[in-house]
Amino acid sequence: MFAPRPSTFLNQGRESLEIDSVTFRKPNSEPSTAINLIEDRCDVTFYLAHPYHSWERGANESTKGLIGQYLPKGCCMNDLSQARCKAIAKKLNNRPQKRYGYRTPEELFENSIDVALHS
Repeated sequence: MFAPRPSTFLNQGRESLEIDSVTFRKPNSEPSTAINLIEDRCDVTFYLAHPYHSWERGANESTKGLIGQYLPKGCCMNDLSQARCKAIAKKLNNRPQKRYGYRTPEELFENSIDVALHS
């Protein structure tokens, strides 16, 4: 069921945050009618990358490379604990990045939440 204003989501009971767009990829298929329905009802836009066009997924490919520094290619995901995943995420989110003016993703996230809650 869709809420009257589905593009607005509650942030754990605090003020609501509005999402303008979402980016995801559905492998080896054309956009489905479900995506079109969500776009229409939620007033959002999906940007779909084409299969085998890694340049359309720059952030995704970059993140995979960073994760690869912690998990070697071919490692068994069955042996990966949730705690290890969280530790890797924490390291990546606190790693300064040139593309963000040497700020960390966590700093940018905290700033965006502050701006959203105080505007």
